[in-house]
Amino acid sequence: MRLREFESMMKEVMENPLDDDEFGGSEVEYFRISKHRQFHTISLIPRDRNIKILDIGSEPGHIAIFVKTLGYDVTTASVNLVSSFKQRMSRYDISADIINIETDNVKY
Repeated sequence: MRLREFESMMKEVMENPLDDDEFGGSEVEYFRISKHRQFHTISLIPRDRNIKILDIGSEPGHIAIFVKTLGYDVTTASVNLVSSFKQRMSRYDISADIINIETDNVKY
């Protein structure tokens, strides 16, 4: 997997960015400044696609979407899920759960 593949996949996602007001800023700008960190995180995932991935605090979902396209079973979890994010995860068949990692009995 190369950075160009990640950027190419995210180009499709960036055609329909999350609402700036819901996301709290420009998602396109966020991706521009964080894509190398996100790609590094993805490169740390084991190649065994039989594992399950839990992406905590995953909005806007770049890592979850790319990992899902690689064939992994992905679930996202966050304290607050905005409607446009939930719709995006649904489009990619990714489960999105609301949890408070500090107080909830986390089922994962």
